[in-house]
Amino acid sequence: MRRSLPHFTLPLLAACAAPAAASELPFDIAPIANVQYEWARVDSDLGPLQTEDGFRRARLGFRLKGDNKRWQLVVDHDFADRTPPDAYLELTPGEGHSFRLGQFKQPFALEDAIADKQTAFLEASPVGAFVISRRIGAEYARWGKRGTFNAALFGHRLDGTSDSPGASMRGT
Repeated sequence: MRRSLPHFTLPLLAACAAPAAASELPFDIAPIANVQYEWARVDSDLGPLQTEDGFRRARLGFRLKGDNKRWQLVVDHDFADRTPPDAYLELTPGEGHSFRLGQFKQPFALEDAIADKQTAFLEASPVGAFVISRRIGAEYARWGKRGTFNAALFGHRLDGTSDSPGASMRGT
């Protein structure tokens, strides 16, 4: 019986080998990998055994960052959801502000901004039901010692869903 490798194995190996091959380039390249697999088994005296499993997230991609740290390009793809969550170019012309163009997580709820890779121990707030999530758009961000400010205009997603345009802002 012949077994094949999972379909994301080759891109993962290429992304991990890229930093070694790119040592003389005018930018840094780093792989992005976030793989989360869930497995649950329920034994019950009242019914049959229930087992659920599957990939919750299988996100692979790369980040290019200029030597001067004034720009970065982020591209990744979620093989579990079959959608590209992030694909954007971010420019940082000076200390404390940046511009971003492409598909990225829109600045709305702060909880949504920090809980993408980490699972919080607390229940998510009801405000999360109104979070816009990732859309194609343009964003201006400003930060300093006293807080942050983000403003964005957005449209649909790269996969063609969520086609209502809008604007969002977040301040901390």
